[in-house]
Amino acid sequence: MISGLIPIFANSNYEVYFHQPNFEPVPGMFVSPTGKFEIMFPDKPEQSSQVIRLTEELGNTTLYTFTYSNNDATYMVSYCEYPTIYIENVDKKIMLKNLKDGFEGNLSLNNDETEYITLQGYPGIHFKSKNNEYCVDMMDFIVDNKFYQIGILRSNHYPDSATDKGFFESLTFMKEY
Repeated sequence: MISGLIPIFANSNYEVYFHQPNFEPVPGMFVSPTGKFEIMFPDKPEQSSQVIRLTEELGNTTLYTFTYSNNDATYMVSYCEYPTIYIENVDKKIMLKNLKDGFEGNLSLNNDETEYITLQGYPGIHFKSKNNEYCVDMMDFIVDNKFYQIGILRSNHYPDSATDKGFFESLTFMKEY
């Protein structure tokens, strides 16, 4: 159903939990040491990656995606790195808006709601969009030189369950391990 939206390219070089002094993951919390985030998926997500072209000038980057799908929804987190020199010289609100607009355009979504947000001091954008097939509740963030996209895709209605709320509210960006 919804999981077909995200191309899957398996990458087996991934550890869900990592060990460090004074680090104790919350049971059920998904931790990405390379992605530097943690979030509470409803169950263990699948990982995929693909090389994408940013622009001719910026070159390629790898997009890492983590998804969990059930009969009702797809939960996803994706991230990629941009060249630091680009991130340092771009208006973050414009970049977030352009990324949101590109996502909506690629999936033929109509925007119902958009607001600029922050999480842990990092700039972000929250938007709800839909088409005839599904409703999407997304949050995008720029953290250092990484772009993150966190979202839930659901048929027939916007995400509204306690699990959906917990997914978004559990997101944490990690600085050091």
